[in-house]
Amino acid sequence: MGEKGYIFKSALTQDVAYNTLLIERRKILHERIGVAIEALYHASIDDHIATLAYHYGRSNNLDAGMQYLTHSGRQKLLGARKNAEPDSQGSFVASGSPGVTTASEINGEALDSVQSIWRYPVKSMAGEKLQSVFVSDRGLAGDRVYAFVNEESNRTAVVRKWAESLLNYHPHFVSEPDPSAQVPHLHINMPTGETLATDDLDIEERISAVFERKLKLMSTAPPGLLIEVPVGTLGGAMSEVTEFPLAGGSPAGAFFDYGCVHLIASTTINHLQKIYPQGRFDERRFRPNLVIQSGAEPFIENSWVGRAIAIGSELVLRITIPCPRCISVTLAQDDLPRDPGILRAIAEQNMCDLGDFGTLPCAGVYAEVVKAGHIQCGDTLRFVD
Repeated sequence: MGEKGYIFKSALTQDVAYNTLLIERRKILHERIGVAIEALYHASIDDHIATLAYHYGRSNNLDAGMQYLTHSGRQKLLGARKNAEPDSQGSFVASGSPGVTTASEINGEALDSVQSIWRYPVKSMAGEKLQSVFVSDRGLAGDRVYAFVNEESNRTAVVRKWAESLLNYHPHFVSEPDPSAQVPHLHINMPTGETLATDDLDIEERISAVFERKLKLMSTAPPGLLIEVPVGTLGGAMSEVTEFPLAGGSPAGAFFDYGCVHLIASTTINHLQKIYPQGRFDERRFRPNLVIQSGAEPFIENSWVGRAIAIGSELVLRITIPCPRCISVTLAQDDLPRDPGILRAIAEQNMCDLGDFGTLPCAGVYAEVVKAGHIQCGDTLRFVD
């Protein structure tokens, strides 16, 4: 005989019973269920990822919910990739032969290389373009090492809500960051033409005055730091979520939205420009770390999920999940106008099923660092798994 189980004969009865529970009580019960599943099925946990994502996503343990949600979405993508066939150009839309293979080849010539490198010293502020950089398990040296945080709410300043104008603030390091040393100070060029420095005694007071809330400049994210998003940014079971823990796919203390390295292929950007010519699909809208010069089909990055990619002679990344897009890509910054058509074009071309995150418009991918190393513009990419 198997274990006892209980079901509702009527979905309506189930809904009524569920909704009579206080919200806080529901959260406690969802977390208990998650803990029980982990204990009972620890040897086959991958078979229960979606269920764990469901329960933890409705509990107070948002960190666990985010981890399982991400894993659930990745499982779906990998399953789809296993069933796909390589395209006519030999690009790895899905499975490929193991060993060292160029990321995309036509007539034996490697087409994929690093076109540009970007880092963003202060979260939500403008980026700076680089020729070379060292990449560690915390991402590019100097990338998102500072953020302005509202300590009262434990939320970071983000452009999706009340800090859109941060995109027009341009930070620059006074010296090149060293991952093994203390973070160097910054000079920040404001839209007014004034310059702030991170060692100015009144920098927090001046920034707080601009955004009309008390903000603190931090170089390490405090535990439980949240990021705010508009309703509907996520989909599926998360469609009503308006906040979630920062850096779900990055080391503790980081200020990334999710992963610590973000890549996008030039062919994806160029394709979007072609199908929506009145828009301006500038690299800056996507806030990537690496733009990859590629001759493959648009959204080739989807097929990289789960693969290990070497860049140059040192760095190795593992692609984790497609990068969901939201209103951030539509916002005005410097000479780029506000344009809702940017997000609409992405949604029309590339919707990805990310499990309980929902089916979302995506462009580019996130990656984790397998092996640290230096990279520079022009470095070639190759698969190493």
